[in-house]
Amino acid sequence: MDSAYEVACPECEGTGRVPGSEWTAWVAKYRHIETSITDPVSRLAALAEHAQSQPDPAPSEFEPCPNCDGEGYLLTEVGKHLIDFLERTVPELVDRHLEQAERRREWARGEQRPARGHTQGAWTSWAAGRSA
Repeated sequence: MDSAYEVACPECEGTGRVPGSEWTAWVAKYRHIETSITDPVSRLAALAEHAQSQPDPAPSEFEPCPNCDGEGYLLTEVGKHLIDFLERTVPELVDRHLEQAERRREWARGEQRPARGHTQGAWTSWAAGRSA
């Protein structure tokens, strides 16, 4: 995904999602166990024990990454200059893209369902956000 215009977000590693706030401490301890215990058998036993202490599954395990607004990428300086240029020269193109990006975020959060007139790609995006 890295290009001259955008790079993967380092916080979410390009997924656009981070562990939900309820899961953050649990995930941190899990990663600590993974990296600190070198004996494979002891590590597996500790991970199995830790798995029993999972937070209530009702809260969402993941939420949109606050660093990249759930997009999974950040603009490079070149990308920012390109967007600035496009905003000045073809503002309707940028406005349409921003509207589509906001709609995808709403679909991913389950706040809005695509209307019948939307393309198959919109349905796929909505379904991917609902199942993930």
